Amino acid sequence: MAIGEAEYLEQRLDDQINWYSKKSAANQAAHKRLRLIEIIAAASIPLLAGYSCWTQAMRAAGAADKAARERAGDLTR
Repeated sequence: MAIGEAEYLEQRLDDQINWYSKKSAANQAAHKRLRLIEIIAAASIPLLAGYSCWTQAMRAAGAADKAARERAGDLTR
C-alpha cells in the first residue's frame, strides 16, 4: 500500500522533529551538568588557593577545561 506524498512528508518531518527534540533535551541536560561543575569549581578556587598542592591541581584542571572547550568549539564549526 503506497502512501501519499503529503503523508510521507508529514511522517518524515515528525520523525526528524522527534529526533531533534530528544537530542536537544540531552544536550541541554549535559550543558546544565557542565555548568554546575564549572560553578562549583570556580567557587572552590578561593577556598583551595591557600594550599600549594591544590593550586597546581586547579591550574591543571583549568588548562584541561580550556583545552576541552577549545576542542568542543572546533567540533561545532
